[in-house]
Amino acid sequence: MILVDTSVWIDFFGSFSSATCRELERLLSQRAPLAITGIVVAEIVQGLRGGVEEVEAQLRSWPLLEPGGFEAYRHAAEVYC
Repeated sequence: MILVDTSVWIDFFGSFSSATCRELERLLSQRAPLAITGIVVAEIVQGLRGGVEEVEAQLRSWPLLEPGGFEAYRHAAEVYC
């Protein structure tokens, strides 16, 4: 399972050409097992200027992973640093 971060989806939905966007396109073409989180959905949708329904429909096609509890997010902050 590959968890795709917000910045990659923003490039993808914004039709930007970046290395990460090209990698996502490759993964999509290979039907790789992708996943998203609720936070990623919120960040993507809040930045949209249009086409919300189409983007949401695409996002709904991948499993939604939700880490549980405070410690999961605390650990994420530690990894970031």
